[in-house]
Amino acid sequence: MNETAINLQKAIVTALARDIPDAWERIVVNYEMQEEDGGLTEDRLGFYIAKDAAGNLRESELVFTPEVKRLFREMNDEIKRSEGERWGTCDLVVDQPGKFKFSFSYDRPKRINGVFDDDSIGRFDRYLETYKTERGRG
Repeated sequence: MNETAINLQKAIVTALARDIPDAWERIVVNYEMQEEDGGLTEDRLGFYIAKDAAGNLRESELVFTPEVKRLFREMNDEIKRSEGERWGTCDLVVDQPGKFKFSFSYDRPKRINGVFDDDSIGRFDRYLETYKTERGRG
């Protein structure tokens, strides 16, 4: 991956973290994008995990600001420009203190194409419980 795409990834992480009003432990994003009819169709799913007032872990919806949406589009455009192919799905996990991992799939995005299976939505429905188990808090 080239330096421009890496800088866009860092900008995405910074923008997401900056916009969260609470102290958080993890940010999870699943971003789908597909070229259609001369434009881009997008579907986004995102949340963050934080502690509530009682110290219990909870999941809260992530707001995708216009800046974050623009950065994801720019990153996808840059990867297409440099590598010749646009990703269909991007997964992002950010852990404190800002450690992050982007994963890309170049297959057709599922939710955009009406596929609602474990990979496209199910794994997120039970994400908090999986996270708690991984952290020994289940």
